[in-house]
Amino acid sequence: MESALASARGAFEPDRDLAAAAAALKLDVQESGDLNRGQGLPQTGATPETLESLLFGDDVAVGDSAVAEVPAGAMLYEVTGREPFDPVAFQTAKPDLRRELLARQQGLVQRSILERLRQSQDVQVNQALVDRYNG
Repeated sequence: MESALASARGAFEPDRDLAAAAAALKLDVQESGDLNRGQGLPQTGATPETLESLLFGDDVAVGDSAVAEVPAGAMLYEVTGREPFDPVAFQTAKPDLRRELLARQQGLVQRSILERLRQSQDVQVNQALVDRYNG
């Protein structure tokens, strides 16, 4: 682990360029996509709690970059975007988000039931009736 940290720091800290450091380490820059609180990063072994302070702390800003120790060795990262939590907007959107989540869960349950039925029965869908029901 210490050698991974030393290698990462040696490649990253002279000019703090993530792409150049990745190239020097013969690695590719991996995009995390949109990362949210409580979410882990694959292949790092880092717990969400560890990432919480590194990536979501109040003092973290867009453009911040560093080398962090993770169970897999070392992680070089750069914060490319930040969307602060807006409690008022969340409260406003909460009913719509709840309906969306319930509809998604209901769809998953329906697909699960249908899949189980298909495994044991010959299921046929009356498309004309479905279309008429859907309007």
